[in-house]
Amino acid sequence: MLMSKDGGLCRIKLSFGQITSKQIKGIAKVAEEFGNKKIEITNRANIQLRGLDKENYKKIIHALDLLGLGPLTPKSDDIRNVMLAPTAGIDPDMHVDTLPLGNTLLHLLQTNEQFQNLSPKFSFLINAGEKTAIDYHKADIWFSFHKSSTKINFGFASCSDFLKKDENALGSIALEDFVKFVKSCLNTFIAQQALMPEITRMKHIEQTMGFKTYLGEIKKFFPCNIHAPIPLDKVFSLDEALIGIFQQYNPDLYYVGANTHLGVLTVDQIYALSRILDYQNKHTRLRLTPRKGLIFSNLTLNEAKQIQSEFNDLGFCVSNSEPSAQIICCAGAPACHSGVSNVHRDSQILINELENTKIPKIHLTACEKACVANKAYPYTALAKEDGFYDLFCKDPTIKHKFGKKIADRLSINQLAVCLKNRHKRHK
Repeated sequence: MLMSKDGGLCRIKLSFGQITSKQIKGIAKVAEEFGNKKIEITNRANIQLRGLDKENYKKIIHALDLLGLGPLTPKSDDIRNVMLAPTAGIDPDMHVDTLPLGNTLLHLLQTNEQFQNLSPKFSFLINAGEKTAIDYHKADIWFSFHKSSTKINFGFASCSDFLKKDENALGSIALEDFVKFVKSCLNTFIAQQALMPEITRMKHIEQTMGFKTYLGEIKKFFPCNIHAPIPLDKVFSLDEALIGIFQQYNPDLYYVGANTHLGVLTVDQIYALSRILDYQNKHTRLRLTPRKGLIFSNLTLNEAKQIQSEFNDLGFCVSNSEPSAQIICCAGAPACHSGVSNVHRDSQILINELENTKIPKIHLTACEKACVANKAYPYTALAKEDGFYDLFCKDPTIKHKFGKKIADRLSINQLAVCLKNRHKRHK
């Protein structure tokens, strides 16, 4: 449990962002009994509980373990960071179902004693052409499937090649060699770590020996061929398939996606979600998304429309045209030690002010760390003091991570006016 200004913070890693009705109901009870009666969805599709008393730490961990939310083996510290697309296994555009591969990887990482000692932040990512493929998360080791290929691209300490065509891919391997390759990568990593203990992530390999040399070392463990990367036909645009109703790989079934309000679920909303899952009697899980949304899957079209209506009644965002679909923010003040502004309060003001204005995505951050953003958004509002922000516009030609500064120290109302004016100019 980490400590923040509003009390203890407990991060719960979920396998591929998926959770059962029983589990989410149990988490709601923990938040209700020990926390602030809210649950946050993270940008890795995990869950955070806030406002916890550290004296209740053992009770909280025991309750989560009983829900099956602890590590697979006693020596593991946690479920490992393995990310798949939110629509893995059901997406109409998927080249392969990555869920079995993800489960194989997760089992390997948690049952191999050496791999259990990897940094808790050491992460993996597998994409397979899904509409919701994760294009903006840097992973220590990532894999991506491509159409009409029996091979799988891989890369280290970068974003998947779905974001920048194939320039991030270092090579490709045959699918049947996947487990052998992962073992070889990690055994090589652990061997280098023994020589240089400061190496904890793949980015440190790049800084110390470079990936070309590292791949040469991998080949000592890996008995199969490493091929050139498979070229991509196109760069994917992946933002639009998380909110709305969409057909699945099975054309008779649909999924419905919605966004939570600023990444937060109340316990009342969670109990309602659990009831909906139970009522549908679906042997399926609620899927959380890195955009801090949620997905119900395996529905008929009529069921999907009904659930979308229920989502709307619960206060979730069900349309990409709503301002709340375009605004992301961190916890901010007063919850976070680093936050200098109450970004949740100001995000709500911005949502109200921009109600009838169509704008691109805006990121409100309470400090320079920008912990909820994995990339530069079209607009970033950086808090300078409570209620006042510098405004940046994404610009790839500028080195600053937020882009080009276009305004200094705006109040949140001035910020709304500025965005409205820019939108009118660029219509």
